Amino acid sequence: MTHNIKFERYNLARWLINVQVVVLLTCVCVTNTRAEVFYLKTGGSIEGKLLNPTETPRTQFIIETDYGQIVLRSDTVTKVSVKSDLLRQYEELAVKLENTVEAHLDMAQKCGQANLREQREYHLKHVLKLDPNNERARKLLGYSMINGQWRKYDVWMKEQGYLQYKGRWYTPQEYASVVSFQEAKDKELQWKKKVDMLLSSIQKNKPDAKDALREIREIRDYHASITFARRLTDDKEKYNRDTKLLFFEVLCNIGGKIPEEAIIQCAIGDPDSLLRQRSMEKLREWQSRRAMNYFLGQLKSKNNAVVNDAGYYLGELGMSDAVLPLISSLQTKHQFQVGGGNNVNAGFSPNGGNPGFTFGGKAKLVERDIQNPKVRTALLSMVPQGVDYAFDEDAWKKWFSRATTPANVNLRRGN
Repeated sequence: MTHNIKFERYNLARWLINVQVVVLLTCVCVTNTRAEVFYLKTGGSIEGKLLNPTETPRTQFIIETDYGQIVLRSDTVTKVSVKSDLLRQYEELAVKLENTVEAHLDMAQKCGQANLREQREYHLKHVLKLDPNNERARKLLGYSMINGQWRKYDVWMKEQGYLQYKGRWYTPQEYASVVSFQEAKDKELQWKKKVDMLLSSIQKNKPDAKDALREIREIRDYHASITFARRLTDDKEKYNRDTKLLFFEVLCNIGGKIPEEAIIQCAIGDPDSLLRQRSMEKLREWQSRRAMNYFLGQLKSKNNAVVNDAGYYLGELGMSDAVLPLISSLQTKHQFQVGGGNNVNAGFSPNGGNPGFTFGGKAKLVERDIQNPKVRTALLSMVPQGVDYAFDEDAWKKWFSRATTPANVNLRRGN
């Protein structure tokens, strides 16, 4: 068998990541960690570990989150769902599984015990790719030796549903994916050429410039989004404001992952303040969870300025799910270097001697709690008028627990 080994490892990794069967987890001795998602009556959700799972009757939920422990009354939660850690565990399995006959035969047996027929067959076929004459794998797949030989390779591959594309063999799923990917790349290239042509007409003010502008504005094909995204983000210094606003308009009309990511980049990094403003307005209009999650990640930065900027953007988004992370980021720990270099330190002798000077000294890192005013400003913009506990995280968390009740709590000031 001449399958490319790297491709087969990739195929195996995809299968392991997509399978989510608890029985197989038990067979391979993987521990399944759990986390709960708590959906609130006031909107939004909180993810964490339930610390009082056996409480009966249920009066409250004690939850350990990434931002600390909080307590919710039971009547403030509409639903609790379990979120599994299976995907990460299977990724670890894919990396650790040896690409040997023995390893795949063992995995095939475990899949059979778990009644995973398709996956069992996959591993047996993989054994044959490593050892075409492996008798056990052949028999388990229902094949027999004919005239001293196993079946013809290409005939056998086709009978198993494999398809050939540009000299390589693929499963039907892989074949469809490869062909679809290539078709998408071809369409993206076609759109790049077309957009370049239309932009040339507009920039050179050709007779068809108005028609070219109208045609660009009417574009809704997602395959065109990568072309406009790259021009808006990678080439932001190349185009004037009107042209970039045109790209922005088209991306907003198309929608989806690529346009949303481009607009996030524009909101935080474009040199044009008008474009930054409009980008943030659009993200707020979309209530972009992708943007919110990006800025929540920035709250954990070691750079205090980045933390404050993230707080500002979260305040602009105004999404209630960010309230608890903002509370936990009112003060953050940061390290600073002191001493070292050519610093001159003046001081007095601890024994009462004459004052003197010391030069340099060994540099050391000190850790300090730093208050983040932009985080507090963002938080104040998302809670009812008059609620303000300054930088007191504990007081804020107590308020949050009280506020997540069925009462009509307005989490956006001025609405």
